Amino acid sequence: MSPISRRDLLTWFALTPTVPFFVRRSALAATAGSESSHDGRVVVVLRLRGGNDGLNTVVPVRDDRYYRARPTIAIPARQTLRIDGSDLGLNPELLLGMDTAATVADTARGPHASRLDYLRQVDNGLAHAARQLRRARAGTGGDFGYPDTAFGQSLRWIGDMIETGCPTRVYYASIGSFDTPAAASFDTHVDQLAKHRILFTELGRGLRAFARHLRRTGQLDRVLLLTFSDFGRLVAENRSGGTEHGDAGVLFVMGGRVRAGLLGEPADLGKVTRGGLDATVDFRDVYADVLRHWLGIDPAGILGNEVGSFPIVNA
Repeated sequence: MSPISRRDLLTWFALTPTVPFFVRRSALAATAGSESSHDGRVVVVLRLRGGNDGLNTVVPVRDDRYYRARPTIAIPARQTLRIDGSDLGLNPELLLGMDTAATVADTARGPHASRLDYLRQVDNGLAHAARQLRRARAGTGGDFGYPDTAFGQSLRWIGDMIETGCPTRVYYASIGSFDTPAAASFDTHVDQLAKHRILFTELGRGLRAFARHLRRTGQLDRVLLLTFSDFGRLVAENRSGGTEHGDAGVLFVMGGRVRAGLLGEPADLGKVTRGGLDATVDFRDVYADVLRHWLGIDPAGILGNEVGSFPIVNA
């Protein structure tokens, strides 16, 4: 029988049953080393649920092709949060402004394991997790103005667990919901501007609160937050004030040791494939840098031997 160790259970605490393959494999690899190799670094993976539109997130404010393709949903240049030294601006709602659950690692039972032993091990592991959660309640996240939403409070809970010394190395959270037809997700086929106003306001408030929380408690330098979304969107808007599924998109990285500024080449609106943007960076190269230079893990075992690297952290 494979026992559930306390370390395994806490490492997997913030991973839901539907977390992406990369996150699961990274969490397992992060716990494979010895305790002595643990340097305290943490990764928080944040999913923008539903396929975020990169062009209305990081806006090419000087590109007329963007405004011609989106006559009703383009963000006016004067409204964006301009990025110094570039022809890009951030969605203004980011200035204004999670569905995590406990799970345990697979406890595949050997041929001679008894059900009673199995249940005892699960019970012991969950009891230890409960003690860690009680400890996290002493965190100071309530002082930093996290949004009073599922995403905001999940991010606060992650911050409290990091602050109070939880040994978890990989956390996973999400923003956006498909729970009801009226719920806002990043799969913006209809009314994209209105849905982005809700989501980006919530995202911006949550990330600012998280950064303040970690900085005030001296944790920011050991935390790396990485966003991703399911897919990108097409360049042209549709007839419903939204955009259809595409390929390339953008991601954000946050932490005390990230390389600040714009990383990679902006997408070229003159190079469009089947209506969507061509990627300029392979996402696997970004993940490889997180594994190799942040968690100290050989990325070949997770991503394959041919993976490159795209530096996002100052290790």
